[in-house]
Amino acid sequence: MTKQFCVFDKNQKKAPFYDDSGSGIVCRYGNNWIMTGVHSFGSNQPTRWPTVGARISMYTDWIKSVITTDCKETSEYCTADTDTCASAWSKCQRDMEKLVMTTNN
Repeated sequence: MTKQFCVFDKNQKKAPFYDDSGSGIVCRYGNNWIMTGVHSFGSNQPTRWPTVGARISMYTDWIKSVITTDCKETSEYCTADTDTCASAWSKCQRDMEKLVMTTNN
């Protein structure tokens, strides 16, 4: 299986644009929408030429190694910067300590 795949609308009506890089690519399976890829790069004429997505299934081991569900309470204050509970939580903790010290003085 390849790490990348082509993304296109068989009706040529909708497609990711070249500046949509990083956005999720979802597929409908019954009543569910499943994120299967991340938009990588493409054309400025996406209804004429396919764009390219990165296949998430090829990176699940890495994703699981950097994402955790063991979030610390302070991480909720850092979602604007990190958007996830990842290994950056300790930076979040330090930033919160600075903020608390500044506002309490």
